Amino acid sequence: MAHIPRGPLGLFIQGFGGVMSEQLTLPGMEEGGPAPPRPRPKPILRPRRAFNLFFAIRPAPDDALTLEALGHRLAQAHGMRCKPLAAGRLHVSLHNLGEYDVVPPGLIRLASLVADGLAFPAFDVVFDHAMVFRGRGTPYVLCSSSKLEALDTFHLELGIALKNAFPLLDVKRDFTPHITLAYKGRLGLVHSIEPLRWSAHELVLINSHQGKTVHEVLGRWPLRGQPGLAF
Repeated sequence: MAHIPRGPLGLFIQGFGGVMSEQLTLPGMEEGGPAPPRPRPKPILRPRRAFNLFFAIRPAPDDALTLEALGHRLAQAHGMRCKPLAAGRLHVSLHNLGEYDVVPPGLIRLASLVADGLAFPAFDVVFDHAMVFRGRGTPYVLCSSSKLEALDTFHLELGIALKNAFPLLDVKRDFTPHITLAYKGRLGLVHSIEPLRWSAHELVLINSHQGKTVHEVLGRWPLRGQPGLAF
């Protein structure tokens, strides 16, 4: 049986197949009045598939080591027992291409063609805050208190190119640039940091081997131009 990727992209890749979510029936009306409210069912968490494919930018090796060391210092300073991520796993996610049990080779080829067609200069990223996001793993992240114009524009242009190539892909326009330093952070934690600037010099296509802390880089595309350009 063929493996069906999650999301609308699976329809494009494997021919209008997919996993239908279960529908909940509404409680009926009993004679003499409405039925008593039923307990809200707990959400069913589907198991993650083996691989998660996404585009990202990553700091240069020296910058990544600086960020990894910062993660250790901040976790200790704020009394968190989370283990910071290794330098090689630090990245800013841009657009997700779906989760798969087997990554379709045709998807990689088409995504690579999209990246080949981009022309965008290198740019700087500045993070000045840290916080813990709600959600799976409660990630402890670095983010910015102000708009990152170059990064936002790059995210938008890549999204438009992907939508043209994958019409059924759910391209997210909302974007909160961040880099995850660790998981299992303390909910509610928000604090400022000394502004940290690093340069984005390349776009990467990453295949994350989920549950194995492995980021396999499937492609790299240099961003042409000088870092720190104003937009």
